[in-house]
Amino acid sequence: MLEKSGLRSLSFAKVLGPLEKLTMGFVAAFLTVIPSAGRSSIASGIGRRPPAGLVKAFDLINRIYAGPARIDARLAPLRLAMVLLAVAEEPRQNGG
Repeated sequence: MLEKSGLRSLSFAKVLGPLEKLTMGFVAAFLTVIPSAGRSSIASGIGRRPPAGLVKAFDLINRIYAGPARIDARLAPLRLAMVLLAVAEEPRQNGG
C-alpha cells in the first residue's frame, strides 16, 4: 500500500496485538451496561468529571496492563497485530 502511494517502506513494528482487541471488546461491553455512560452533553460543553478514585484506578490498571500488551504485540504474528507502526520514506529525486 505504501509503494502505491510513492513511498518506500523501511520497516514495520507491531504496536498492539490480539490481547488489545479482546480487552477493548470487554471494555465496550462493560460501558454499555453502565447506566450513566454517555449521558453528558458534549455539545453544550457541560460534562461530568469521573470520580478521582476511578481515574486513579484506571491509571493504575493501564500501567499494569501495558506490560502484557507489549509482550502480546511482540509474540503475536504480524498478520494478527491490531496496530502497526510503519516507517517509510519518499524516494530521492536525482538531479533535482
